[in-house]
Amino acid sequence: MVLVVAGVLADAKPSFAADAKDDAAAADQYASFVTFANAHFTANADQLYYQFLGDTLNFVEQGGWTHASVHSAVIACETSLPAKVVIDYGLTAEYGQQVEAGERMFFNHIRYLRNLEPGKTYHYRITATDVRGKTAESEDRTFTTSTMDRAIAVPGTLQGPPYVLDQANATYVLTEDLRTPDAAIAIVADGITLDLNGHTVTFATEGTQPARQNNGIIVARDPSAEVPALVAGVRVLNGTVVRGRSAPMAEHRKSTFGFNNLSMSLKDAEIAGVTVDYDDHTPQAWGGVIWNPEGKLDIHHNVFIDRGSKIGNRHGAGVRPLGITYKQDTPSNDVTYRNNLIERTRQNGLNHGQWFTHNEIYVDSFSTNSFAMQPKGTGARIVGNRVFGTGFNPYALGWAHFDMKALNNFIHMHGINAKSRWHEDWGDISMCEGFRVTNYGKGGQERADLEYANNCILIRGGDGSELRGTGFFSDVSIKNLTFHDNIVKVEALDEKTLSAACISAHGQHTNADTALPVVYSNNTLISNICNIRWADKYGKGQNHQVKNTRLVKVGNNPNYHTFNVEGTYWAANNKVIDCEFGPGTRYNDVMWFTTSGKSFYDVCWTLKVNAPAGSSVVITDALGERVFEGPVGTDGVVAVPLVQARISPPEKYKKQVRTAGCREVPHTPHEVAVTVNGKTKTAKANMTQQRTLQYGPAGLSEAK
Repeated sequence: MVLVVAGVLADAKPSFAADAKDDAAAADQYASFVTFANAHFTANADQLYYQFLGDTLNFVEQGGWTHASVHSAVIACETSLPAKVVIDYGLTAEYGQQVEAGERMFFNHIRYLRNLEPGKTYHYRITATDVRGKTAESEDRTFTTSTMDRAIAVPGTLQGPPYVLDQANATYVLTEDLRTPDAAIAIVADGITLDLNGHTVTFATEGTQPARQNNGIIVARDPSAEVPALVAGVRVLNGTVVRGRSAPMAEHRKSTFGFNNLSMSLKDAEIAGVTVDYDDHTPQAWGGVIWNPEGKLDIHHNVFIDRGSKIGNRHGAGVRPLGITYKQDTPSNDVTYRNNLIERTRQNGLNHGQWFTHNEIYVDSFSTNSFAMQPKGTGARIVGNRVFGTGFNPYALGWAHFDMKALNNFIHMHGINAKSRWHEDWGDISMCEGFRVTNYGKGGQERADLEYANNCILIRGGDGSELRGTGFFSDVSIKNLTFHDNIVKVEALDEKTLSAACISAHGQHTNADTALPVVYSNNTLISNICNIRWADKYGKGQNHQVKNTRLVKVGNNPNYHTFNVEGTYWAANNKVIDCEFGPGTRYNDVMWFTTSGKSFYDVCWTLKVNAPAGSSVVITDALGERVFEGPVGTDGVVAVPLVQARISPPEKYKKQVRTAGCREVPHTPHEVAVTVNGKTKTAKANMTQQRTLQYGPAGLSEAK
């Protein structure tokens, strides 16, 4: 892939104050983030938006969805680029009414049409406009509103609140906005559809009931149970749930459960077209919780708005807009998140999903470990998502244990100085990272078959923030972790920002000599500060192999080096194989800091030997070490990566002092011997690039 890239130094001060400790600042945090997002998370930020996502604004057909209620409709669409959307609608193709554009540009657009007439066919047209002023317009479309025939009105004649929906397989329709002192609605029977009909439910305005029962919409056999029993076949559609600000809420500061907009125990359910709006009046409570679900859950085209900035406890599940809890003995679940829009979350996003497809998530981190997506342990697929992040410690994607694929995702993060946001003053503060896999303690936690392909990671930042495109661990128990055909661009926006790289190679140093390889291949790494960092203060990389990768330097940052080695311990056994070094990059351009003199990496090039099948090949390097011995396969080819040079710290290198330069030990030219039918032919191969030797009657010669 040929890229046109540019890099500049710029003022990276955030557009809002990082400190939001008082109530007034917290109340305004969402508005402040809107300003920040409009300034930084825009397609004008970098040409990679158009190179990765395409230059033409259009609608993504599979991202659309419409649901018509009695007096309203929810219309959702997805655009290929960030845009603002307006919807013209009416009883004829002349329209006459309009849902206006919002305050931000998004990929996913979920909009409500209200005050409609029952049983009528409406026409509508969607118009999207991107940051360049380019537009995309849909054809004339129609939907037909439903009627109250066979539907049960809420509140209607129901007693409440809370209004208990107990007729199995019935459809309940909300007929007005609700404001309730405690819980609002409880679904206690199977097969119920709750159609919010475009209305808003505001719950817990007074808070006289116990916290665990004081939720907006409850789905449970017995809402008062400590562990609610599952309800099957439930659908919740088309409306908004807002958390109130009752006095007891302020005392509910340490529990995840209680005062949740949604509190659901589900089996085979659908949640769609629902907006969840909450602040930090109860700082630890989630927007929604799904308890130990079973079967298929389809969670799609919802909107989550987190207006808070306080976190009681960041550990475990922390704070999230919608979370799934599991018992250890819960059967395997099939959870799909698709085309959801998290306009902002102060910590985590979506978790325990098998499918994450085309979601859009904005992380404004106020604590350590803020993960936009956390997949289920085995078999997860993360495809086509758009993730944005800033703040204390955001990550686009947490790791899984086995068989995970992350494909075609677009990540954009912007680093700021966010030290005042969280009380911890150690670790990865003010650090943005795209993809991460970590093992803890002495290592040994099993991970296998984790694949990251065809993604784009764009990270920019300043004011001393730390920026990592990837942070993958190597260990004896991490098998087949591959990162291929991706684009990663990392830019430091001022000269204070030094700890930044497209790849940060982490590792479990106790298993340094036996760590299995982490393989990066066919990627493009673009940076104005560092393309590859073999280790940093968090992890000590071992056996990371970067193959067939294009290294690109942009801009004129005086702190730029192609490679960087940090960390208290040593980083060894890492390799650069068959890489393309663009202008301004070099295989031996490296900065050393706080690492051991035992650290090193090898620069390698592949030698191919074409010879008769079954013949013997022996290769010896310039130091006299036999580096390969083996037979030629049935295809008549032996391909071996051979070391050009080993790169180590300079002889007078001292820890704690940033030192450029290196000690370079050449391992080439290599002597290659091929034995066929007892006869040996030899040749020299100077491995400063990829080469091929051909065996023939005249001996070994370089193929042209």
